Amino acid sequence: MNHHNFQFSGGVPLSAGDRYYAQDLARDFYHQQDAMGSQMLSLLGLSPGTPALTKIGIPTVDVPLPNNVIDVPAWSGILPATVTIPLAFSGLPSTTQNVTANIPVQIQASAVNVTTLGATGAGTAYKLYASYSELNGNTRSRAKATGSYNYEVTPGVTYGVTTGAIPATAVLVATFTYNSGSSPITSIVPGPVTVAGQRVISLTTGSPYNLASGSCDILEINATTNPFIVNLPKASGSGWKPKIVNTSALATGLVKLVPFSGDKIGPLAANVAAYLQNVDQSGWTYNQQYLELIDTVSGQWAVVAGQFMPEPGSVDAAGSQYFLGKLRHLPLGNTTSRLVTSAAPPSAGSWSSAKQVTGSFGIPSGAKAIRAKIFIGGSTGTNQGLNNAISVAFSDNNSSTPSADTSHPIAGLNWINATTSVSGSTGYYSEIDIPLNSSGQFYLYTLNALGILVSFCTVSVWAVGYYMGD
Repeated sequence: MNHHNFQFSGGVPLSAGDRYYAQDLARDFYHQQDAMGSQMLSLLGLSPGTPALTKIGIPTVDVPLPNNVIDVPAWSGILPATVTIPLAFSGLPSTTQNVTANIPVQIQASAVNVTTLGATGAGTAYKLYASYSELNGNTRSRAKATGSYNYEVTPGVTYGVTTGAIPATAVLVATFTYNSGSSPITSIVPGPVTVAGQRVISLTTGSPYNLASGSCDILEINATTNPFIVNLPKASGSGWKPKIVNTSALATGLVKLVPFSGDKIGPLAANVAAYLQNVDQSGWTYNQQYLELIDTVSGQWAVVAGQFMPEPGSVDAAGSQYFLGKLRHLPLGNTTSRLVTSAAPPSAGSWSSAKQVTGSFGIPSGAKAIRAKIFIGGSTGTNQGLNNAISVAFSDNNSSTPSADTSHPIAGLNWINATTSVSGSTGYYSEIDIPLNSSGQFYLYTLNALGILVSFCTVSVWAVGYYMGD
């Protein structure tokens, strides 16, 4: 992009008296913007026309209900934008042309209502993005013509949300999950920041992709196939540190990392693939949808950051596994009741109603599972069975029927009365982990009730800890 001639002749600017001077300044403004933005992109190792997020804090959910507003902190970046500049000055008005300028932006903190932008659904993964825009500012009257005009504009952005790919000229500000209810926004993660000197490869197609050793610092995958397969190069001890980021908007959004023959990824055995996934079977979004590796020694990739799941083999579907994370135990010095439910279990072969956990009992919204203290007790009256048994399973959904052989946590009792003419009772306490659905709920399911009425039984559940998926 050219700029105005600022040369002098005899102490007088060559442009003195030129009626097109204002048009030159308009072009020169964008010239300077583009020059700065292009230089910044070059320092970041990016090509002109590539949007980049260079700094951002942690987006949070606005406090007032309903919580459908994300408080986006101040951030900066470079955004490509189509601008209009003069092309020729043979007459008034002059001819113009549209060009792409790489514009540095510094955006102030703002409250973004994602419902107004179109976010809806239950457990839907969204991307919040920003595109460059200019807002008209103050006005003043023209000196040599009638009327007024906006003599200044404010560089800014327009926010949008999508479940698919963001526009090519936009930056990803954050990802989040939108649920139903008064607190619909969960699992907010800021967009990836481009650091100086990092080389980025962005892919949407081309699975399987053979990643060359040392070819990039960040591999971003917005998959159009599921899973998107990345074949890792042979680990040789080079010290190369790639970061693979999963930005897929597909339902499960799987990226499969396949080691070179005989190589290992982190703690996995040789030749076992690792998966990056967006959501687990319960509908919860993963907190860290990336994996950072180091080529440490021959045949070994060390995992230094991120979350992944091993190749599940032939039993489970890839992408269905849970990542519960670290256990946070509730304080024993607090005497607040943590009782979630205490009632007779449902009849054999039936589900209970949903038991809401998050938002109460000291369990925050966004918890993916709870450590539960449970009590199951039962009693029999006279003229009931000698052999008595009841088994109750716990699940984050009421569609996959548990059995004694599935992975569902189960509490059960089995006791024998001396005769049918006497009553008997028993019960015990234990602790189990119960995964929660994306609304923070779980269900009870009675597997069997032998020789006993469920109305003579009690299942009590207390929350004593929780997992956030970190």
